[in-house]
Amino acid sequence: WGIPIDAAHRPLHLGPYFHPTFLYESIGDLIIFLLLLAMHRWSKLRRISGQPGNIVLTYFTLYSLLRIGVESLRIDRVPIIAGIRLPLLTSLVIIGLVIITFFTRSRHTNAHA
Repeated sequence: WGIPIDAAHRPLHLGPYFHPTFLYESIGDLIIFLLLLAMHRWSKLRRISGQPGNIVLTYFTLYSLLRIGVESLRIDRVPIIAGIRLPLLTSLVIIGLVIITFFTRSRHTNAHA
């Protein structure tokens, strides 16, 4: 399974086949879109308003998880900080910020209830 790349165009001296990470990310993006669309429609059908921004926070989380998975397969050169690829580090920071936002919002909501 993989995309064949001739020796003259390979980024590294590895095997002749590479994961089609662009395809994985495209399929993952489509799945995320369908999940978010279903989440939106479900909340409309159930007349659940929830907190504003839940869908965008869900998107940030799902897309960051997708990027973590895709980055684990990529072999291109990117900046590395503290031994971690920058896109991976960025995804981890975004997930951390979403978690902080979620707990801050839930604490704020519970305090006013």
